Amino acid sequence: MLSIVNTVHINVPPDRVWPPMIDVERRPSFAPQFRSIERKEAAKRER
Repeated sequence: MLSIVNTVHINVPPDRVWPPMIDVERRPSFAPQFRSIERKEAAKRER
């Protein structure tokens, strides 16, 4: 099975990193490879 891994070290607290990462609808504003993103259904969160 093919596996691709990419690691990025960001020198900020996790509470500043995660909000933009999980806000997928806004991702095109900071990741130009995405023209638009539309969520089809709510994600199920497991805790």
